[in-house]
Parts: sequence; C-alpha cells; structure tokens
Amino acid sequence: MIRMSAAANRPINWNVIIADTNLRERIWQMVAGADEATERGARIVALAECDVLRSYLSFKSGFGFAMIPGWAKTATLPRDEKIRALSDPDVRAQLRASG
Repeated sequence: MIRMSAAANRPINWNVIIADTNLRERIWQMVAGADEATERGARIVALAECDVLRSYLSFKSGFGFAMIPGWAKTATLPRDEKIRALSDPDVRAQLRASG
C-alpha cells in the first residue's frame, strides 16, 4: 500500500478502525503503519467507525452463515429447503457441532 500511494501520489484508505479497548494494541500498530507511510512519502488514511458496530444477520439470505465452517450447504439452500433443514433437529445438531 505504501508503494502504491507514493507511486500514485494519492492517499489510500485503510480498513476501518473499530474503537474497541480490546483491540488497543492492533489499533496502535495500524497508526504506526500510517506514520511509516508518511515517512516514505506516502499517505495512508485509516477510516474510523463513529457509531456502535451493528450486524444484522438473517437466515433468509444466508449471508454470514455460509462462512461458518460446515454451514455453507445448509445456508445456501433455497428458502423452503432451508426452512425444512433448519427445522430438523439432526441438521441443527450437525450445525452446532461444526460451528
């Protein structure tokens, strides 16, 4: 990223920094990376989340659930098949064991 920014003479946006005291060390590492970029003639700009991070998950789309190990097959089924699968105690037990 540093080379790209310097070569293009343009700033590059970094991933969002989430304000979280549990991530304090990682956040300072990211800030140090931006300082290093400045020293090398580049500009890296970290984006910041200014609100409470909210996630909305739905079994309807399967988004997010398909990324859980062992869940992709069930999470990507057509709606009616997914409802049947998620209604099956054996399928739910398999999902619980795999995730």
